[in-house]
Amino acid sequence: MSHRRAALVALLSLAPAPALAQDAFDVRMADRALGREVVTAGDAAVVSSASLQVVPGAPAFVYEQRTTLDAEGRLAAYALTSQTHELAVEVTPVGAAVRARVVGQGHERTLPGAGPWLVLDNLVFAHYDLLGRAMRGRDEATLQVIVPQALAVLPGTCTATDGAPVSADGVERPTRLLKLTLASTLVEVRVDAETGVAYHVRVPSQRLEALREGVALEPRPVPVSDPAPCRELDVTFEAPLGPVPGTLTLPADGEGPWPVVVFLHPSGPSDRDQTIGPNKPFRDLAHDLARDGVASLRFEKRTQQLVAVLRDQAAAKEQRQAALDVLNALTLEEESIQDGVAALAFLATRPEVRADARYVLGHSLGALAAPAVARQGGAKGVIMLAGPGRRMDVLLEEQLTYQGTVAGLTPAQAAAAAREKVAPLRAGLAEDASFLGATGRYWNDVVARDPASEVAALEVPLLLVHAEADCQVLQADVEALEAAARGAGVAVARASFPGLNHLFMPVEGRSTGAEYFVEGRVDPRVSLTVAEWVLRAGAPPGEGDR
Repeated sequence: MSHRRAALVALLSLAPAPALAQDAFDVRMADRALGREVVTAGDAAVVSSASLQVVPGAPAFVYEQRTTLDAEGRLAAYALTSQTHELAVEVTPVGAAVRARVVGQGHERTLPGAGPWLVLDNLVFAHYDLLGRAMRGRDEATLQVIVPQALAVLPGTCTATDGAPVSADGVERPTRLLKLTLASTLVEVRVDAETGVAYHVRVPSQRLEALREGVALEPRPVPVSDPAPCRELDVTFEAPLGPVPGTLTLPADGEGPWPVVVFLHPSGPSDRDQTIGPNKPFRDLAHDLARDGVASLRFEKRTQQLVAVLRDQAAAKEQRQAALDVLNALTLEEESIQDGVAALAFLATRPEVRADARYVLGHSLGALAAPAVARQGGAKGVIMLAGPGRRMDVLLEEQLTYQGTVAGLTPAQAAAAAREKVAPLRAGLAEDASFLGATGRYWNDVVARDPASEVAALEVPLLLVHAEADCQVLQADVEALEAAARGAGVAVARASFPGLNHLFMPVEGRSTGAEYFVEGRVDPRVSLTVAEWVLRAGAPPGEGDR
């Protein structure tokens, strides 16, 4: 959700709570302070205002909001005003009447239902007091979420578990941890176990958090690195678009040389660990592979480096412009393939690894690039984790349809919206067009690459690894890849893991993507499967299977 998106949640009855004195939330994004939200909350209303510096150098996001409650503590009316938004809700006998004026465009709609309703705005943290009140005495609730700008309903769920105590104005208070899932967004709220007052709010995917003034939390535990023994070396290798920093991970014991795997990233900017919220899938894989006798190289993705320059306020204007020019000219070739080939060339010079046993491991979009990297770089085999087996426009339409259903659309509505969204991509985009965060040049190149044809052209063995609870890459994809490889005579092996999501981490129920930001770990069976395959394929002549 953007910083200007507001969400309204239809929830269970809200019991009245004692009036609260004026206080405030300190709001942060990543390591940067955004400002304060001043709050007055009581039996009849929750009122707050804030001036938040969400985008450095841009005008502050200034808002005022008022949530009016009826005698039973339920929503009666709601209004929010900012520079760009005027949002209003009024509960009526036939539903909730929503009016939204966003950047001058006005819309209104009555959302049918008996209510009661609860307001939750993305940057109005005072509303989490009402969520906390609603969840008192409850361990789980099913929600319906409304986005006023879109006049649409989203499903959501909230669960509550006992949390660590906090110090509130010097007094230790018991807490509960609420996990609110709105479509594919996770919000974690620490609330008072007795009153429901919100102490701390985190939106991990946005690196956004708010802490109530006067509240001291216990330090969050630092995620424990994989205990698998290994040695790690910081390295840098040369590539066509400039040097690439990375980490060479080696088994803890022995002198080597060892077989080695090069990691290729999924879509979007990504660091060497493939950090997603508190999770680091590539780090997990690297450490486990080292435990099982396989070295690996993971590196900063090209787009990660370029975006870092664009975000660096200390960088010269010319540097930022040069980075933007390179970013706008990228295709999959420059973004991933060239650096992957350069990584393989670098490894051929390292005494710690075997030049005759270099492998490429691609995850998601990285799997689409892996065959080309293997061909150009002389790799001995390819590992595809959650690799697309159909063209990206087909996969994208399928993903958008699923996201639409998660967001509350009917399957027919979601499918129609997805087709409309993907239509320009299928028609061919202008090279300088913008589509889902990348240029038309980039997307045209990606869509032109047929995954089945890529694996059919391989002259080295292939390992396909599939997560059965993956909501982004499906069974149909791994089956298409396997059929293409077998049809072309490529030596192919396949492994599937039930209960794992797109990150190859355990997920309960269906995956929506919200769980990517819940701390977890790649299932060790995945790396063990990869290591065993690499060690068999990379065995010196005459040594046989290990």
